[in-house]
Amino acid sequence: MTKVLTKYLEAWLSSPYVGRRRKALKLLGKYAMRGRYDRRRIFERAKDALNDENWKIRAVAASIIADIATVETSLIGDAFNILYNQLKKEKHPNVKGNILRGLSKILDKKHIDSVEELLKLGLELLRFPNGDVRHGSIQLLSQLVIRLGRDIDTVLGSFDDIIHELPPLLKREILRSMREIYIKYPDASVDTLRKSTIRLLNDSSHLVLEEALYNLSLLIRDRRIPLGNEIIMMIRRKLRSEKAAVRMAALDTIDSILTIDPKYADAYLDIVGREILLKEKNRRVKIKALELLVRHIDRIPRDLIFRYKIPRILDILDLNTIPKNDELKTIKELARILLEHKLGYDYASRVRLRVT
Repeated sequence: MTKVLTKYLEAWLSSPYVGRRRKALKLLGKYAMRGRYDRRRIFERAKDALNDENWKIRAVAASIIADIATVETSLIGDAFNILYNQLKKEKHPNVKGNILRGLSKILDKKHIDSVEELLKLGLELLRFPNGDVRHGSIQLLSQLVIRLGRDIDTVLGSFDDIIHELPPLLKREILRSMREIYIKYPDASVDTLRKSTIRLLNDSSHLVLEEALYNLSLLIRDRRIPLGNEIIMMIRRKLRSEKAAVRMAALDTIDSILTIDPKYADAYLDIVGREILLKEKNRRVKIKALELLVRHIDRIPRDLIFRYKIPRILDILDLNTIPKNDELKTIKELARILLEHKLGYDYASRVRLRVT
């Protein structure tokens, strides 16, 4: 970064115009993260900016302090104390949210002496009426649990108590956080994860459904949820969702189901074949379905493969796919791998497919 630009941006930090102060602080912080500006210098300027009368400046300053501390580890202790003290006196909810997210970023790199206070504060702010504060609290509490491996029941129980009243974006954040905690501490968190996941599989938001399905996939793979008819048929319905993200998450769940028992393909091959491979417009969904078949087709009973005409469907897909871009090229390649290498159809047998 040139000295001229630095001079202008540093001058803007004292501008009477909020927009200039905010832009200068943000750009200098970004340049510092890339090693193009002195990190300690912007750290000190951001620390001063926490006293700015405008909340937007304070919000940017809080984020910069946390970001700089994650790459300049000698500043971790100072950053933690600055943000923690600011959190206790800050009034604006958006700044509080940024502070909470900032604290969650640096928790992984700092020894924590004030665990009880931090946990108590996070749990209190989890019920704050502002969504940004709640989002920051979710991230802070999740990182506390993942880092320390304690208070798992308390934190997950608090998540489960409020999840029903939250908007979709925050429900999704809690489901993701629960999944991260489960991956690190499966036995201590499985009951709450299972309870929340099953409850939200009927949520009206596709954002929530997607995350719930990913959690379900993990629980099925770990054999933490029994495969009953209700689960099998529910996934079949999600496979026909209007949202591509939900269909992709459903395919991930089917992947887990087939890993346990490939005979369950009987419940899904008709949709995967006729509706996804032949009619699906979203290429990423089609690719995911083909990758699913590549992983499992060797174990799926041959009578199911033939009953649902999968060879003929793959032949049609290959013939009608013109590889004009990378996604179409992938679709064509996967169709051929399945048909020729996995199922053993040569040119002559493929021709016979078309007349039967």
